[in-house]
Amino acid sequence: MPPPLKLFQLGCLLAALLVLSSAAFAQTTVELDVVTASDEFVLLSKSVDESPSHEIIALNARTGAFLWRDRVSGVISAGAGDSFVYLVANKELQKRTLASGKVEWRSRLNKIPQQGVTNSFGFEDMKEWALHLVGKGTRSKPDHFICKILPSGGKVLIFRSAIDASDQPCFEDWVILDENSGRMVDGGKGDFAGQAGRTTLIAGEDGFSIFRDGLKRSLTNSPVKGEFSVRARSDRDPWTLADRCIFEVNEFEAVYRHSLVFFDGREDRFTSFPIPDTRPNFFAGWVLMASNVVRYAVMAGNTGLESVPTNNTPWFELYDFDGRLIASAEKDIGSTNHLLMAYRFRMGSCIHFENENTNYQLDVPSLNFQALNNPAESGRGEKTKDGAISVRWWDSSYTHGNTIYQIDGNIYVGDIDGNQLAHKITVTALDSDTQKPLWRHTEPVLIHKSPETVSFSK
Repeated sequence: MPPPLKLFQLGCLLAALLVLSSAAFAQTTVELDVVTASDEFVLLSKSVDESPSHEIIALNARTGAFLWRDRVSGVISAGAGDSFVYLVANKELQKRTLASGKVEWRSRLNKIPQQGVTNSFGFEDMKEWALHLVGKGTRSKPDHFICKILPSGGKVLIFRSAIDASDQPCFEDWVILDENSGRMVDGGKGDFAGQAGRTTLIAGEDGFSIFRDGLKRSLTNSPVKGEFSVRARSDRDPWTLADRCIFEVNEFEAVYRHSLVFFDGREDRFTSFPIPDTRPNFFAGWVLMASNVVRYAVMAGNTGLESVPTNNTPWFELYDFDGRLIASAEKDIGSTNHLLMAYRFRMGSCIHFENENTNYQLDVPSLNFQALNNPAESGRGEKTKDGAISVRWWDSSYTHGNTIYQIDGNIYVGDIDGNQLAHKITVTALDSDTQKPLWRHTEPVLIHKSPETVSFSK
């Protein structure tokens, strides 16, 4: 029988072998996303797992021609102008030329103080100051920023969401910087409300203001009165179309009211209507069309509301811009998934969705709903002998103007046969009216057995 020391050494050896064998391959995700796009330029981000390092690839939006690539660290936000692209990685804002990616200037966003705060020093400030003296302060400092960046007329409007080291929010505000120098020229407290063509809508404590051609001005025709909050909005499809945008607001003045607001950037005009409570709006989404708006079921299941029964059947409602219900439809697709309809993109008068690995098309205004022959990319994959997912790949899309950028091949790898896996991710630019491809760009990927050696083929 081995002596105790030998047993201890043998145990250490077995433990080391177990760790090495379990670390021989770790689950890996390689993903390509469109970060921002303009009429002339599209910027892609390629990442591995949750690595802080991202590879960015710039392409010509009209031809798909490769322009440049670089590697940056931290969470990426970006906005494209006519000749420049603005990147935020961690705390730093960079201005780069579209043609070459050369950095023109850098600005530290954490050096710009929080906007819209009062100068008064109240009881809570005194309490926080006292706690900091003994090392127990509760207010955290920004570790990184997630931003919405909108260049216009020689200025850059940036909506900042400051996040601390534990991924908790610190504050939200907006700042306007000079495009040439990067110096701040204005700032305030407020939220992004929508994008209507060249016009950006800012929701402040006293109503709405717009930013267009480098100038900011307040609007006096606010659709809401008193205290409110913007509940859902985006500067992208499906919330914006040409010079119009939609967003949801919660109003807290006297009686709580939940409304859908339309903004027309050509006339700076608002219209709105109360959102019907016949269905659980928390589980609903909107798609803005040319002459109407579609409301659809995002999720289903037990809503917790006695007045709203459980329903796993996708439903659709068509409204005009005055809030009149034009048509409604339901389509039983035999879904058991709580996520009923995942919006993909809008193409002409049709809306494309996905449910449980099947692609669907909704025709507007008929609300004819049908499954498409092509399977959803998220349904493709390979399984091991025991039925576990070994490799899965899926698609995503991004819309700018009349161009849909379809990404095919984002991949999750749970295990692979052999020492490496060759793969490729493809970006296809599609004309949203004709559905014809304009160009394709492919990024080869080579995944090795060891997670430390995941590499990209140039």
